[in-house]
Amino acid sequence: VKHRFLNNALFTALIVPLAFFVLRDTIAVLTGMMFEAMGGKESFLYQINDDISRLIIAGLLMLIMPIFFRGRCNFGFKGGFLKLGILLSLPELIVPLWNLLQIKVYDAPLVAGTTAVIAAIFHGIGPGVSEEVFCRGFTVSNLMRIWKDKPNRILCCMLVSGAAFGLLHAVNVIVTGDVFAALIQVIYTTAIGMFSGAAFLRSRSIWGVILMHSLTDISAFIAVFESNTTGMDIVFCVVGSLLFIALALYLIPVSYTHLRAHETEAD
Repeated sequence: VKHRFLNNALFTALIVPLAFFVLRDTIAVLTGMMFEAMGGKESFLYQINDDISRLIIAGLLMLIMPIFFRGRCNFGFKGGFLKLGILLSLPELIVPLWNLLQIKVYDAPLVAGTTAVIAAIFHGIGPGVSEEVFCRGFTVSNLMRIWKDKPNRILCCMLVSGAAFGLLHAVNVIVTGDVFAALIQVIYTTAIGMFSGAAFLRSRSIWGVILMHSLTDISAFIAVFESNTTGMDIVFCVVGSLLFIALALYLIPVSYTHLRAHETEAD
């Protein structure tokens, strides 16, 4: 594919996902006005407005990109190894389990009402699907294509896509105003991004990382947490980040072996 931007690693890893966040907010403003006019700020559609905008943008990417790649662009939704992808992604369960533990430790109140619970589920599915489509399905896959002649392309894709995923979360400082909390999130999401990228590269299936990402966000929105960063948060961030980076690096040699076997079989 001869395309100036789609053959650029910086554009693929950072600019496209960043554009996703900008377009998400733009669409959210428009749909939010519409949903507010229809049912007010208390309506269910207004509560999940941000998630709807996320899914719209992800859907548009999935519709547009196959045009540039002549139809050969499935984002990991079909093909690959579904069961392996879910199995490799299971270590990410420690994050929703940690969130549930904090609900117990801090006696955080759960969201009240069926509508609020369903909204929390949508708050998990929205980012889980859209961010994985952009940051794994598109970014990792296109980086592998761009760097197809690099002998260490799998490692490069894992590192670059993970670092870009972490940096994208730095924009949260604009919303929260808490620089330290944003830094903690950047470090942690970089490690998560590296691991998710490695699991996606090894399995070629996006379903596992989508499932774990969604469960993580659902567990975060199912209760009302205090916004302050605690010492336990910092410890979990450090230990969890080291664990996910170690697992990602462990999966890379396995991925190289699998890729070589696959290429040999194709030849």
